[in-house]
Amino acid sequence: MDHALDIEGIEWDDSNIIHAGRHGVTALLVEEMLASTPLFRVNLPGRSADYQMIGPDSEGRLWTVVLKYLGQGRWRPITGWPSTSAEVRWYQSGRGEDDGAE
Repeated sequence: MDHALDIEGIEWDDSNIIHAGRHGVTALLVEEMLASTPLFRVNLPGRSADYQMIGPDSEGRLWTVVLKYLGQGRWRPITGWPSTSAEVRWYQSGRGEDDGAE
């Protein structure tokens, strides 16, 4: 299920900059994704983050970034990765896009 999130700000600290950066997730990437109106879904149970944000970077490549809610519209990116084929299908379905598969 797709959720709309109130994102007033993204918070970074040394820990999540280093951890997310190891996976290719940067502040610039997150800003690019937010500018593209990504889709959000509840993260898997028992994980450290609350939601997954799935959306494209400036070149159109889809990424999945997990976000932890800090309160008052503030979110912390935890980690991320280039979206899997299942995540791409979910995103395309949520956008009403046809992936061309028959």
